[in-house]
Amino acid sequence: MSESIEWIGGEHVVAKRAATPKIHNEIIEVCRACEEHLKAAGQDCRAGQPTPGNKAGGLSTLDEKSLGCIRKGGTRPIVEVLDQAQRPTKHGAIVTAPIAAYLRNLIKLYGLEEKPLQYTCGEIRWFVYRNANKIPMLTVGRVAGMTHANYPRESWIAYDEFLCRFSKTADGTLYYMGEKV
Repeated sequence: MSESIEWIGGEHVVAKRAATPKIHNEIIEVCRACEEHLKAAGQDCRAGQPTPGNKAGGLSTLDEKSLGCIRKGGTRPIVEVLDQAQRPTKHGAIVTAPIAAYLRNLIKLYGLEEKPLQYTCGEIRWFVYRNANKIPMLTVGRVAGMTHANYPRESWIAYDEFLCRFSKTADGTLYYMGEKV
């Protein structure tokens, strides 16, 4: 299971599945650290949840939303807690830490700008991180105050909100959002 932010309000239920007390404590810490990270960025993950779309679908509380997410994750004992993109060392149910730390590591690893380009399209606030040559390398969308992954069924976003922002002049000069890359 990933997107540990989705467990907040129900992390105690996930932690009960831990194969060891150490894993139990790591699960609780993942959620605590995620919530602290959001607070430090001026966001309260509990304030905007559930979103209007979730409410229209019948959810009434963050805890209820979290329990639904957790239920979809199965019932097997959790044998390992990983950082994003870390290779598993065990077989069985595995959970991952919040993506925020992973994004910070990507930005540092690839030397991306720490201050992204930002724009809004509908209810999505987009953050575009560029390399030293001003080439966009990472795009993150935030919906209703929450960062979300781009799932395959939403892959139109890759074109509509990333690739279509490139342009090329007659002489072959490449631009992204009006800036030369």
